[in-house]
Amino acid sequence: MLMNISAEVITEAARLWEMLKTHQKTPMDATTSAEFLNAVRKMLNILKDTPYEDHIIDELKDLKASLIAADEVINAMRQELIEARKIQVALSNAPTQDHDHIHDHLCGHNHHHHRTPDPEIFSGEREKLREYVTKLRIKTQSMPDDQAKLRYAISTVSGLAFDQVAAFVENNKVKMKDIAEFVTTLENAFGDVDRAATAASKMSTIRQGNREFSAYYAEFQRYAAELNWNEEAKLAALRRGLSIELQQDMILLIEEPNTVAALVTTCQRLDQRRRKIQQDWRFQGIRQNTSTATNNHYHATAS
Repeated sequence: MLMNISAEVITEAARLWEMLKTHQKTPMDATTSAEFLNAVRKMLNILKDTPYEDHIIDELKDLKASLIAADEVINAMRQELIEARKIQVALSNAPTQDHDHIHDHLCGHNHHHHRTPDPEIFSGEREKLREYVTKLRIKTQSMPDDQAKLRYAISTVSGLAFDQVAAFVENNKVKMKDIAEFVTTLENAFGDVDRAATAASKMSTIRQGNREFSAYYAEFQRYAAELNWNEEAKLAALRRGLSIELQQDMILLIEEPNTVAALVTTCQRLDQRRRKIQQDWRFQGIRQNTSTATNNHYHATAS
């Protein structure tokens, strides 16, 4: 046991104990941690020349190791504080719209998963033009000026599509007014000259078939957007393309939907219910077949 323990050691030990009790549930901040370590160092210096038994030596060694680890934690906290102050200074000197970029740069954060996705490279396929144009407009809407938008747009075309706009590029500048002119150039070259007639033709032929209703309705909406049809015409066209199974399910309805929105809601519900029942039937059939095969195997083995 320790011998000749001075009143100073007892006082320091009591102070350390109080600090530990105070911070049992809340961690110490950098200032309090430094104060605690200084108190531990003071005790070690006092105990250095005090007689003690061998097992106390091991305890003191453990205490010193803990002290070294605590020093490393405090140094890390100080470094984080320095970095936080750098960010604070940079943010206070920068425009508000640049705050997120500065914070990400200083902290090494990468937020590419939040970026608006790039449109797929367009090379002149007529059926892909509408999707490309929609994604291009979304992608470029936050860009700072028309030239930035146009330079980006040029980088997203290739092949025949690039040939249509290449003549407008001169000395790193695109000789177009804005992105609308760029889109018009591509639409004149690759767009459908009579989109309404094409859409009307498609509306008369599209069918749900074995597809889920949601997939059929997505295609229906694509063509309906090109047409100036009234509610009654759209309702008739949507109903005409429904699968036989859905049409049979709707026979039992007390009141048929009389708007496109109501028909869509009803068809979604009926389609999902039917597919759930079919899935349950398939699962039960698999279980029954498995059980039968197991029983046959058992009887064959027993005989």
